[in-house]
Amino acid sequence: MKQNGKAGIGGVVGDGGGNRIFVYAVLVKCQNHNVVEAMAAKYAAQWIKNANLKHCTIELDSSIVDDMLRNKTSNNLILKPIMKRPMR
Repeated sequence: MKQNGKAGIGGVVGDGGGNRIFVYAVLVKCQNHNVVEAMAAKYAAQWIKNANLKHCTIELDSSIVDDMLRNKTSNNLILKPIMKRPMR
């Protein structure tokens, strides 16, 4: 399978009661699946912050990105700069 660097990120932001607040899907360029997951998490976190929401959960498939967000640190040299860069 040929890779072209294009991927789609998407997710659902919900409140603690199971209500959907925001659903998103965005076309992005990426290097690998962990980069895509980091970009999706960052997009959701930025939206939650801009909407001034307090009690939201971001669910992830990537344990690498999940650990990075929970510990607020990473030794992953590819993912670390993605999380520090502002979203466009």
